[in-house]
Amino acid sequence: MMVCNAVLLPFNEKNKGINNFVYINPKNIILNKIKKDVIKLEKDNIILCQHNRKRDNYIKQQKRKEKNANNFTFMLKGSTQNIMNINEKEYDLAIIGCGVGGHAAAINAMERNLKVIIFAGDENCIGGTCVNVGCIPSKALLYATNKYRELKNLDKLYYYGIHSNIFQNNKNTEIENNQLVSNSFQINITKLKEYTQSVIDKLRNGISHGFKTLKFNKNSEHVQVIYEHGQLLDKNTIKSKKSGNTYKVKNIIIATGSVPNIPNNVEIDDKSVFTSDMAVKLVGLKNYMSIIGMGIIGLEFVDIYTALGSEITFLEYSSELLPIIDNDVAKYFERVFLKNKPVNYHLNTEVKYIKASKNNNPVIIGYSHRTGNDDNEKKNMTDVKELYVDSCLVATGRKPNTQNLGLEKLKIQMNRGYVSVNDNLQVKMENNEIYDNIFCIGDANGKQMLAHTASYQALKVIDFIEKKEKKNVNINVENNLSKPILYKNIPSVCYTNPELAFIGLTEKEAKVLYPDNVGVEISYYKSNSKILCENNISLNNNKKNNSYNKGQYNINDNTNGMVKIIYKEDTKEILGMFIVGNYASVLIHEAVLAINLKLSAFDLAYMVHKKKKKVNKYYALYNIY
Repeated sequence: MMVCNAVLLPFNEKNKGINNFVYINPKNIILNKIKKDVIKLEKDNIILCQHNRKRDNYIKQQKRKEKNANNFTFMLKGSTQNIMNINEKEYDLAIIGCGVGGHAAAINAMERNLKVIIFAGDENCIGGTCVNVGCIPSKALLYATNKYRELKNLDKLYYYGIHSNIFQNNKNTEIENNQLVSNSFQINITKLKEYTQSVIDKLRNGISHGFKTLKFNKNSEHVQVIYEHGQLLDKNTIKSKKSGNTYKVKNIIIATGSVPNIPNNVEIDDKSVFTSDMAVKLVGLKNYMSIIGMGIIGLEFVDIYTALGSEITFLEYSSELLPIIDNDVAKYFERVFLKNKPVNYHLNTEVKYIKASKNNNPVIIGYSHRTGNDDNEKKNMTDVKELYVDSCLVATGRKPNTQNLGLEKLKIQMNRGYVSVNDNLQVKMENNEIYDNIFCIGDANGKQMLAHTASYQALKVIDFIEKKEKKNVNINVENNLSKPILYKNIPSVCYTNPELAFIGLTEKEAKVLYPDNVGVEISYYKSNSKILCENNISLNNNKKNNSYNKGQYNINDNTNGMVKIIYKEDTKEILGMFIVGNYASVLIHEAVLAINLKLSAFDLAYMVHKKKKKVNKYYALYNIY
């Protein structure tokens, strides 16, 4: 059936401009500008069509010889944007959301010849948080700003034998004692923004193009993408919010992601006070800034902002930096990461309010300190103090984007806004029963808010649906996707300089699970050949030549790095690994393999690695034996 917002009428002068509803029962309707499709309608189907007062948008009856005078053929002139279909075709899978998880689910469903429809929101939502305001733009900014930081470190470049003629005619250039000192390098913020946006556009367009063209065999269909938000009407029906179309589906995946979490009493104006969604656009880049929250988002923006010359004041509620990681590693990372950066930070600090800048006045942040070390202790609070800065990034985490999805109507169980799921990622009802065909993946279920986790959850759900829908697939065949996800066995990375990567149990967690059977080994980067070749620079003690520049690393900083391995004493099975230093994001993947396959330290230590790639992770492994 075809449904629109007003009336489909044969055009004549009498009904010109009429807005009342009239019912007609033609068998065939031909609409131009819709691929010349002929939509066949059964008898007594009601047709409603939008038109306005302009003659060009009216319906003109075409001359056609028909035996039955009640059979009309109409052509719709003008815009067809508001034409809606109540789709009689049933889809195997509907996906609400088109971020990393939704995209992965769609691609893998297509590989299995499932009919897929995606409710993507709008074209700017393609790729979700990761592509548009998360992983991708932040990594682009980190890459560019770290290149800028390296170029500003002229002493280091000089010892590599690198210099440029652009310095020779620059009045700020000084050459003393064979040292090249210059502040000639500048960065164009507009160009940096354009570069970051170009990376986003390339990925987003690639995803959109893939949906339009990708077919895995001649019998498969393209994914149907609806650029509207979807809403659940029942367990097998989804409504597109804007047009009101409804679609029948066998299975539903909720993959709506997350949005920034904004505490109470915080004024967000997206200019002077903003979240990470705006920070990736370099909104509010100023000389004196504050960041609320010392999680991975906040730390990565410290790297970006300090490279661009900003001075940062951190305010963190917790009693330690990065409380989710091992305490020894957190303290080491804190020391080497913040060394020589223009950063002040306050732990055990509760932000009471933030007032956005008005009339060029500074941002005002009211805060107080806890005197105890317990994160939950609120009794011993100091008086409220105020901090005045040019701008403020509120990096206090993210919350699920699960509003207005129709979840309440289906009595879906929620936990602080997150959708409750079982091990198969099937959605729970309020009475703890399970919807067998509704799933939730990614940030919206709160299991682990990482893009690669969402992708893996998508694979798991599609594997489950395929076994459920296709009778020729043996549902009893077990593979990794059949097993419950062990979220501790998924790696996390902070792409700062130096990098931080970790997986598995902390020392404290391991000792709770395996009392008196936990071993720990720590080693450092200092003797690694590749690191030394890249950073083995000794400068004299001339203060002028080693002068501190805002946002500049000390030359020897990149040799800093450590590896901490937690293992079982009896079997030497690796339980956790934490790496700080260059290439940590790459090196961690051997630990991913080891922990998921329950390998021992022996298994890794005595694999032959290329010498320059062998970092002190392996010295730590050798020491376990």
